[in-house]
Amino acid sequence: MAAKYSKDDIREWLHKNQDNVRKAGNIISSRLLDKKKQWQEMPAGKGSAISDELFHTIMKSFNDGDRKSESSSVLLYGEPGSGKTHIVEWCIQQLQDSTPDVLVLRAMGGFYASDVECVRHLVSQAAGQAAFASMAAPKGNASFETGMEWVRQVLADSFKKAKVAIVVLDGFEYFCSKSRQTLLYNLFDIAQTANIGLSIIAVAESINVLSMLEKRIRSRFSMLQLQSHLPDAIPELLTILKAKVRLPSTTDLKASFVKEFTDIVDMALTDKIMAQSELALQIRTPMWFLRDLLPIYKLIYDYSFDKDTVPKPLQKKMRIATAQSSRALESESLQMLYRGLSESEMIVCLAIFRLKDRTIVPNLHRILNEIQMLHDQNKTFVTPFFQDSYYKTFNNLVDRQIIQVVCGSGPHNNFTPCLLTSSLLDDLVQDLECSKPTIPWNPLLSLPVAVQHWGSRQRT
Repeated sequence: MAAKYSKDDIREWLHKNQDNVRKAGNIISSRLLDKKKQWQEMPAGKGSAISDELFHTIMKSFNDGDRKSESSSVLLYGEPGSGKTHIVEWCIQQLQDSTPDVLVLRAMGGFYASDVECVRHLVSQAAGQAAFASMAAPKGNASFETGMEWVRQVLADSFKKAKVAIVVLDGFEYFCSKSRQTLLYNLFDIAQTANIGLSIIAVAESINVLSMLEKRIRSRFSMLQLQSHLPDAIPELLTILKAKVRLPSTTDLKASFVKEFTDIVDMALTDKIMAQSELALQIRTPMWFLRDLLPIYKLIYDYSFDKDTVPKPLQKKMRIATAQSSRALESESLQMLYRGLSESEMIVCLAIFRLKDRTIVPNLHRILNEIQMLHDQNKTFVTPFFQDSYYKTFNNLVDRQIIQVVCGSGPHNNFTPCLLTSSLLDDLVQDLECSKPTIPWNPLLSLPVAVQHWGSRQRT
């Protein structure tokens, strides 16, 4: 067949390669559900340039054979769904592949009841759980200064075998929201005084996060600032999506089939995206569009057949052929959708769940009130309550069809009833309430402990 396939060609090709198309679609779906496999691929679109810059910045923080290397700090900020995590994890993967002696420490903002908990988490990663348990750790009532001195010593011992160390501060806003930012100050101070190359990578959603830093930190430490963006034009969105649905080079499918499959998927994908409105392209993330492309078999089928002209017997036959694949991949699409939600989006969904669980009809006014009570009751766990921010989050969820507003005949307002479009959150909350969760990808398990308790607490 020619490089440019007609729809007749595609229908014939689809009929001959049904099994291989389904197999290829399953391979793509499994890769999309495995974040580690995704992170092995360089981010597409503008993310590739940012990844390169971040990687080379980290590489500059150490030199082979030189223990007194330059240290660096980087702030990566951007909207939810703009690829920040992918960029950071790809860089770390590349660094670990090129340099065996790399120490990576991670801290998640909002996960800790106090700075001491965060310190202990960092040290447990640096020293290893076994070594950490055998160390003479400070007592629970020890001063913060004593704890930080202990951290310096443990890190110094751990760094003896490492050429470079990376500290990833995810949810940087939480660290900046502390009334006293002693923990941040000490981490940046260690980065300057450590006897190896130490890079601190701060990841945030807020564009003005640096303005939240205390003057003593801003005046002494400088950070390279990188911003990730949602795609702002159709060509870039297409580049990102096409990269996501590529078959891996290690597949056992024939090369000729892979080339044909790639060309046809690109055509079907382009056709589907071009049919979207300009507003949808501006407010929706690549993850939302990616969910709408699955299953791949159905994507190709919908593109190759005109529903108004296909004979009904043929439509029925094709629906039967794709039904099983569609049902099997529907749950995977929902998994991708919920795993792609930001923390604030999960909080809004949990607020709706809590209201529904108490047989209260959810609306935006009640949702915001529910979330404000969470913030008021757990000031040490979460950032201050900003109503405008949650307004935007709610509207994003509506646009992505995760929340449905039941407008009826009247206009939408703060008191209009709403509901979640999927019952999947019910299953995730039930799993969270179990002593031993059985859903390994459950995104609720990555939320701060206070939010987990808030979402899973039994209510009467």
